[in-house]
Amino acid sequence: MELSELEALLDAKLDPIKATILKLEESNEKLIEILTIQARQGENIKHIREDVDKCVSEHTTIFNRIREVEKDDDSKTWDMFKIGITAFVTGIIFYVMNMALKGGR
Repeated sequence: MELSELEALLDAKLDPIKATILKLEESNEKLIEILTIQARQGENIKHIREDVDKCVSEHTTIFNRIREVEKDDDSKTWDMFKIGITAFVTGIIFYVMNMALKGGR
C-alpha cells in the first residue's frame, strides 16, 4: 500500500467525521442562540410577574379603600338616620309636653 492510497483511505474515513463535527458545531451555535433567547424571555417573564404583582397590590389597596368608604358611608347614613329618628321623637315629646303644659288644647 502506497502513501497516497493510505491518505485517500484516511480521507475517506475522516471526511464523514469532519462533516459530523461541523454539524455539531452548527448545532451548538443554534443551542447557544436558543438559550440566549430563553434567558431574555425569562427576564421578560420576571418583569411581567413584578408588574402583575404590583397591579394586584394596587388593586387590593384600591378595593380596601372602596370598602372603607362604603363602611364609612353606611355608618354615616346610619348615623344620619339615627339623628333623624332622635329629632322626630324629640319633636313629638316637645309637642306632647307643650300640649300638656297648655292644658291639653
